[in-house]
Amino acid sequence: MQQSLERLEGLARGCMKIVNHMHDGNGGASNPELARLKQAVDEVDKQLSGLRAGNGELDSQSIASLKEQIDQIERIAEPLNRQMENSYRQEVGSDTQAYQSLPIDEQREYEEAYHGKIDTMSMDKLKDNLSEMRSVLNGAS
Repeated sequence: MQQSLERLEGLARGCMKIVNHMHDGNGGASNPELARLKQAVDEVDKQLSGLRAGNGELDSQSIASLKEQIDQIERIAEPLNRQMENSYRQEVGSDTQAYQSLPIDEQREYEEAYHGKIDTMSMDKLKDNLSEMRSVLNGAS
């Protein structure tokens, strides 16, 4: 169980890094969906820290709670992901392959498209981390 908790903490920290580096997509204005996502990921991180400070064990109640929080993060992330993908496709004229084939310096010249690409890739990594967290929790129950 100790290894499971450590793995979950590492994945949660990874999720926090991902969401904290996401571009708000509103030219500096606050994006409420992204803020909700950050808050939901932060709550998982805090719950895991609380478990570590307590007895360091994953009991059935904490496993169920963490699974529900992961479900919530996924529900928040899905429409945000669609929004980011649509925005990215719009910025590159729907031809993401052509944009990605440009040298990185040229990609950076199109700032919004570049942020869109990075955010879309980050959202994929976030989904991977959440899936891995669910696997760890399923193995711990």
